[in-house]
Amino acid sequence: MQPTSEVLQFEIGQGLVAAGRPDEGSPWLLAAARSLLERGAADRVIAPLRALLDADPGNRECRELLGRARRSST
Repeated sequence: MQPTSEVLQFEIGQGLVAAGRPDEGSPWLLAAARSLLERGAADRVIAPLRALLDADPGNRECRELLGRARRSST
């Protein structure tokens, strides 16, 4: 069963990344970040995306979302 709440998905992703499992956390975190960005919550996703990128520097989607979040941030 997949959690439907972006907040829950985001928390699962962050937890997995923090636990040293970025490959498992990335899909959760990226899906939630996309949704939160669409809802205008750019400031909320910058730090977690930066943490994911630190853990997985080759993650192109994360890099793109982080750039989008930075441009949208107030």
